[in-house]
Amino acid sequence: MQKQRLFKITDFIIWLNIFMFSAIVIQTWNDQSPIKYIVFCFAFFNLIFIIETINLRRNFNLSIQNKLVNEVKAEENLDESTRENVNRMKQVLLENRVEAEISTKMPDARFIRNAYIPRNDGSFSEIDMIVISTLGIFIIECKNVTGIITGTWNQEYLNILHPGGTEYPMYNPIMQNDMHYKTLKNILGLRSELFRSVVVFGDNAQISNYREGKAFYAEICHLSTLIKSIIKLQERHKTTIESHIVESIYTTLEPYIRKTDEKVKSHVEKSKKKQIESINQ
Repeated sequence: MQKQRLFKITDFIIWLNIFMFSAIVIQTWNDQSPIKYIVFCFAFFNLIFIIETINLRRNFNLSIQNKLVNEVKAEENLDESTRENVNRMKQVLLENRVEAEISTKMPDARFIRNAYIPRNDGSFSEIDMIVISTLGIFIIECKNVTGIITGTWNQEYLNILHPGGTEYPMYNPIMQNDMHYKTLKNILGLRSELFRSVVVFGDNAQISNYREGKAFYAEICHLSTLIKSIIKLQERHKTTIESHIVESIYTTLEPYIRKTDEKVKSHVEKSKKKQIESINQ
C-alpha cells in the first residue's frame, strides 16, 4: 500500500467548483430567484466532499503507518534465524506477485528467476528477474524493504528510515541493475537499446522522490504501477524483439537458473561485505 497525498491535482477541479458556485451565490444574493439556494447547495456539498476526501486519505495513511509499526513490533519478537526466513519469504512473495502481474498483461513474456550470471572476474551477478518479451529485455530488481527511502537515484547509496526509528543504507538498485545489464550484455551480445531497467518496491516501502536523479533508461515503481512503468520504457526506446529471438535468449539464459550452494554463499558473503563497508564509510 502506498501513502496517499492529502492534496492532489484533481482536487483543483473541486476547489474551482466551490469558488465558482460561491461567486454566483454572492452575485445573486439580493435576487429573488431560488437559483442562489440551489447553487449554494452545490458549493456546500462540494466543500463537504473535498473535506471528507482529505479526511479519508489521512485515515488511510494512518492505517498504513499503524500496520507498519505493528509488523515491526511482531518481527522484533522473532529470533534472528526466523526473521531471516520471514524476510526471505516476503522477497519471494514480491517476486511471485511481479511475475503474476506481468504474465497477465504480457502473456508472451518468458521469465528467468534468480539467475547467477558469470562475470569476467569470476564472480556472479544474481539477478532477481529477467523478463524477455517482444517489448524488450527487462532487468527487474525487487526490493521488499520496509521504511521511507530517501536520496537521489544518482547516489551510490540511498537511506532507509525504518518505522522502528533506525536508519541504514541501501545500495542504489538502479546501479545494481546497471551491473546486471553489463553482465547480461556480455553474455547475449545484443544492442543496448533492447535492455530496460525496472526497480519494484514492496508495499511497505515509501519513496520520498521518484524522479530526482533517475536515469532515462530506468523506472522505479510499486507493483500497482509496474505495467505502466514497462509501457513508459517501451515508448522511450521504441524497439522490439522478434518472437523467435525471445525464445533464443531464454534458451541461452535458462542454464544460469541452476544455482549451486557455492554461488549462493559467495553472493551472500559479498552482499554482507558491501553493506558493512557502506556503514563504515
